Amino acid sequence: MEALAEMEEPKFYDVYIVDKTASTSASLTMYPVPIRVLNYGGNTGQTPNINGQRSDEADDQYHRRLFLCE
Repeated sequence: MEALAEMEEPKFYDVYIVDKTASTSASLTMYPVPIRVLNYGGNTGQTPNINGQRSDEADDQYHRRLFLCE
């Protein structure tokens, strides 16, 4: 098993939802999907995206890109 640093360059993915009702054959209307990474450490090293209660979601931080690692 390779370490993450030894693997090929990671491929980043952007996830979008296509609005078929507003899209045409020449142009797609797309909306980005917010990604909540649960083990994201943030600037403080804490994990703001792990919530004990629904009210804890106020400090969640979302991203637009993700990459996959096996």
